[in-house]
This record gives sequence, structure tokens and C-alpha cells, in this order.
Amino acid sequence: MRTAVFSDVHSNLEALQAGHDLGVGRWVCLGDVVGYAADPEACIALVSDMAAVILQGNHDATVAGVQSDEYFNSYAQRSVEWTRQRLAAENLENLRGLSLIHADVESFFVQAEPGQPQAWNYVCDATDAALALDVVSERLLYVGHSHLAFICAAAEEVHTVLETETDSVELVRVFYNVSATQQKILDAGLPRFLADRLNQGC
Repeated sequence: MRTAVFSDVHSNLEALQAGHDLGVGRWVCLGDVVGYAADPEACIALVSDMAAVILQGNHDATVAGVQSDEYFNSYAQRSVEWTRQRLAAENLENLRGLSLIHADVESFFVQAEPGQPQAWNYVCDATDAALALDVVSERLLYVGHSHLAFICAAAEEVHTVLETETDSVELVRVFYNVSATQQKILDAGLPRFLADRLNQGC
């Protein structure tokens, strides 16, 4: 079965919708459905509808009150406050109840470094990936959080499509209306920095 693994939607509805039709049989979300952009409710609804597995990211946990925002920068703190005020109680509870990890027969899925997922440490390169893979027993490891898409020989990261029958993995990028997302961020009164950073793809 073709499985699409995605992560760090961060309330970006345009990007989420653009990647929705990849012709896969199963979706796995590695977390951070909310934060930064201006469509948290719509993104929660769409991810909940499409994904068989949804994990908790640090923005999900912070918005839901599971952890403090003290280590976030001021832009992220503003986004957390804005998002929390706009989510229905049911969605806050759903974010609060998400798991940090998910394991299949040969795959391990997590938002951050798998040894201590609640510490939200990053996996940013091949060295980090090799160390992370050492702490799991599964053959394949999928990690989000860094906003970097790459494949290592022994570990695969986010934005991938896994074909289990042929045991192949590919990175998939989709085009979306960046300016529309940016305008929504500005119209919502969120920091311009959060709109501008999308020009760099993060």
C-alpha cells in the first residue's frame, strides 16, 4: 500500500489541500497540525479526515496546554495564543490526546528525535538520523519537526511516499498558493515574520 507521510502543516490550508490528492491509500501525519498560519480549525478537520495516524507535535502540545510556550520565540508564542483562542474545546482536547509516537511492523513514526520525543530535539542531518535510528528497533524511521525533507540510507524523513510492495521511498513536493497563505496570516493580525518565512519554504 502506498503511504504518504507528512508533517508540520502549521495551519497552512493551501499547502495541505495541494498535497491532498497524491493517490495513496494511507496517510500518516507526524504532528504540528497547528501553529504559525491562520487556518487551524480547517487544517485539523482535513487532517482528521484524511490521516489514519496523527501524532502530536510541539505546537499541538503547546496550543493544547500540555506544555509551556516559554522556549518558543515571540512569533511562535503569539501564534500559540492566537490559535488557542480560536479552537473549539473539542479540538483542543483532541490535540491534547494525540500520541507522541506510532510504530508499525517495520516503521517508527515520530515528530521529534525518538529517544526523548517529549524533549522536541531535532533530526537535521545524516548524523542525527543515524543516532536516532539506533534507539528504535524498526527498520524505517520517519521524523518531522525540522521542516527539512531528506532521505538517508538507513532513515527516511518527512514528505515521503512509501510503497510497501516495492519497498521504495520518494520525496514529493507540491506547489501551492503561498501568497494566499501569507495574506491570511497578515489579515489575521499575526506577525509578518510568519508570512515572510514562507518565502524560504519553511
